[in-house]
Amino acid sequence: MPPLRSTPVRRPCLLAIDDDPTVLRLINRVLSGEYDVTLAADGEEGLRLALASPPDLILSDVSMPVMSGPELLRQLRLEPSLAEVPVIVLTGDGDDQLRVELLRAGAQDFLVKPFSLEELRVRIANLVRMKRTRDLLQ
Repeated sequence: MPPLRSTPVRRPCLLAIDDDPTVLRLINRVLSGEYDVTLAADGEEGLRLALASPPDLILSDVSMPVMSGPELLRQLRLEPSLAEVPVIVLTGDGDDQLRVELLRAGAQDFLVKPFSLEELRVRIANLVRMKRTRDLLQ
């Protein structure tokens, strides 16, 4: 009987989109040990990168130039290859109405800035695990 070959598991890929370079550097520093992290400075660049290589999860700011977070979310959900990619929205606004709007538009989760890095890690890990399980079942 031939030996079993295990398929190497690739590291999850994250796309972080924020117009604040300090936030992007922090996300990259904190998460690059566990994930392949790609960075984008606005929603338009983020959409282009996501279409080119669909990530396992997207972190997106709400208020950005060129294309806002809510507009990016709408565009992501129109693309078949990105419709099921989990999105965590990062916002400096604690407005309940905005959070409900973002959840209705297809965001899976949100964090209000400033956020706990440990909470960010846990939320990402949970959503990536659910996405990968769903992908295996399909």
